[in-house]
Order: sequence, then C-alpha cells, then structure tokens
Amino acid sequence: MKLNIDESSARINILIVSILSLVIYVGTTLHLQHELEFELICLLFVPCLFYARCYGHYVSEVQELTKTTSRILIIYSLLYCVSIFFVHLLGSSVSYWLVQFLIPVLILKFFHERLELLDFRWNQIFRDFWVVLVTGIIILPFLLFSVRDSAQILVIARTWKILIYFPMSLLYMFVIVGFWEEFFFRGVVLKSILRLSRSPSLSIFTSALLFSSYHIPMRYFNTKSPYFENLWGSISATINEQFIMGLFLGFVVYKSRNVWHGVWLHSMLNGISFVYQLSLWFKI
Repeated sequence: MKLNIDESSARINILIVSILSLVIYVGTTLHLQHELEFELICLLFVPCLFYARCYGHYVSEVQELTKTTSRILIIYSLLYCVSIFFVHLLGSSVSYWLVQFLIPVLILKFFHERLELLDFRWNQIFRDFWVVLVTGIIILPFLLFSVRDSAQILVIARTWKILIYFPMSLLYMFVIVGFWEEFFFRGVVLKSILRLSRSPSLSIFTSALLFSSYHIPMRYFNTKSPYFENLWGSISATINEQFIMGLFLGFVVYKSRNVWHGVWLHSMLNGISFVYQLSLWFKI
C-alpha cells in the first residue's frame, strides 16, 4: 500500500505545526525564565535542510501499516506514556527492552506486520552513515558549549581522553537509551500516527509531544532534579528540551526512512552530555 500526500494541504500543515511548535517553545522558555536559544533552533534547521536535500525523493511514497495495527499501537503508546506517571519502573532503562521494543514487536507479529513498515531494518544500521556523520559534525561543536557540565567536558575535549570517553559514552547511550526510544517513538509512534493522519508534519509534531511527555516523570519524581514535585516546571523543562529534540529526530527519521539514523543521532546528542559523568566512573 502507498500513502499519497496532497502537497497543498501538506504545506498548510507544516506552517500550522511550525507556528504551534514555536509558540510552545517560546512559552515554556518564558515560563522557565530562560533565554530564548533561537541559535539552537537555527542550528538544528541546517541538518534538517541537509536531510531534505539528501532524501527529498522519498517523500512521495511511504509504506503503510494497516489501520487496525496503527490504532492498536497508538492506544498502547498512549497507555504506556500515561502509566509511567504511576509505575515509575516502566520509565527506567531496566524495562525499555520490554515495553518499548518487545511488546510492540509482538503486536506487529500478531497482526502479521513487518518491522520494515516502521522504517526499521536490522541490516541497515549503517545505511547512508555518512549523512549521520555530517549531521554530527554540524551539531556536536555547539553542544560542547551548551550541554550540562559543558565546562568540564571542554576540558576533557582538549585532551586525548575525549577519543576514549566520547566513543564509550556514545556506545553507552546507544545501548541504554538511543535504540529503545527511537524504535518506539520514531518507529512505532510516528509511523502509526502517519498511517491514520496522512500528515507527516502532524505525525512528527505529535510523536515529539509524546516523547517529551514521557520524560516529565523523570524530572518530577527525581529528587535530584531542580523541578522535583514542580509539575509546571517539569512540563516546561521537558518540552523545552525533549520536544525540540523530538521534532528534529522525527524529521530525520521521516526523511531518511531509517530509524537507525534517529538512533545514532539520539546517541550522539545524549552521549556528548554524558562524557563528564563517564569520566567520573572510569578514571584514565
């Protein structure tokens, strides 16, 4: 089956979603009393243009899930994102393999659907990897100056130790977070919404909102978080960071039609911020 997207309505949807996303970002930033980092948005806009240039010819035809399977997966995704507010273990890395991967795969198997319909193929982990590397070169230098513990990371980056710590951090985030979250949010969620909405922009937007809402309990219930038991602060901080990240990764996966691109870039984004913490664990 093929998905045909009307160009005029698609442009209107893109405009509406872009304006709404900007309003959400500005609103949460003002609520947190942070400075507006439009340079970050502009920076992420560059690799998005790069992906649009590289994969523009993929937009017209997209393989579909069935409507029944899509509805079941969306219901499951919503229940999961709500349940982690009450069962915190479901939002931890201990359970990712089960709730974000195995259960969706079993649902697909039950309805005789293929993993390829989620833009996920085991043999394409390095397909067009050069595009991922170019994107990483564009965004990683900026992240060095803006992530948590950036001062300490910059000190490490000036030494040979970064050649050890960053690959280790990248691999750690790949295994612990990147693979499971990208398979679930950019594979299961995005593709299911796309099947029913027939709108790429709405699918990317909605999957990014779910991705950010999924991270809210990690701030609200975390005693070490500055937003501990501060609901609006947790919501604003999460949308301010994970929502923008979700939009970017959603666009990347949609254009490339390869969840592995999301996995690699997600691991890079998280990995650079984890370098300092890793250096405390393993002294070199």
